[in-house]
Amino acid sequence: MDKTAQSAQNNSIVTGLVNTSDAAPIQVPKAQAVEHYKLYCAAGGLDTSDPDNFRKISVQEFADSIGWGRRTLYDWQKSEPNFWDDVNKKRNEVYGGARTQLVWRGVFLRAAKGDAKQAEMFLSHYSDYEMRPKKEENELNSWADLVLNAQKRQQLETPES
Repeated sequence: MDKTAQSAQNNSIVTGLVNTSDAAPIQVPKAQAVEHYKLYCAAGGLDTSDPDNFRKISVQEFADSIGWGRRTLYDWQKSEPNFWDDVNKKRNEVYGGARTQLVWRGVFLRAAKGDAKQAEMFLSHYSDYEMRPKKEENELNSWADLVLNAQKRQQLETPES
């Protein structure tokens, strides 16, 4: 199975769990429930089953949909080996590089519009760029700076006729 098909399958697993009927939820076996919970965490609790209407699913709603208690889900975060490493792997499977690419595109666009912090972040990530300390306006680093500063002062002090 290729990564796109696997991502689609993983995504449908997360979103297909929310029980919208009035029927009592059936408890999913623990091993399967833990994997579903990892996927829930990887997706940030986002339900994408309806592409026109994404919504956030609360932990309680998710816990109810798989038939386990909310407290049990939190306990799995601590008791399951490599829980958060697995969540990060699943996040990469679900989102891949597409999400990261969109974030960096947004950073680039804001930087291009003049947002200095975004420009610094973009440049520091994608090049050998280092922020230099801001040069003070009156700071003199060479004889050339001294001469230029003196010329500026003279222009300001000399009244125009």
